[in-house]
Amino acid sequence: MQNLVVFLINDRPEVDAMRALHLGELENLINTTVAELRLRSPNCRGRILFDIPREVKWGLNWKEGMKCSICQYTSPVRKLYKEVPVDSSVRGRKPSTCNVGLQIGLSKTPIGNNKYP
Repeated sequence: MQNLVVFLINDRPEVDAMRALHLGELENLINTTVAELRLRSPNCRGRILFDIPREVKWGLNWKEGMKCSICQYTSPVRKLYKEVPVDSSVRGRKPSTCNVGLQIGLSKTPIGNNKYP
C-alpha cells in the first residue's frame, strides 16, 4: 500500500490545469499508451504522465501525448477532441466540434463577436 501512495501524489505543478477533452479519445490515448509501453518495456514500472512540453492547443481543445517516467517511452501526440466533418477539398485543419459550438453560441448572444445592436 505504501507504493500506491507514491503514485497518487502529484508533484508536477504544470499538470494543475483544466482541459476540454473528449473522454473517448482520452481513453484511447491511455489504453494505447499502456499497451505500447507493455510491449516495449514489459518490466518497466514507471508512471505514465502527460508530456506537457509536447501538447498542442487548438482553440478550446488539446492534442496530448504521454510518456513514461522511467524508460523514457513517449506516445504519439493524439487529438483529444472530435472534428466536424467538412468537404475534403477544403484546405487546412478541420474545426473541432467544441470550437464550432462555441462560435455558434457566441453568435446568438449579445456578447458574441458578430451580434451587435
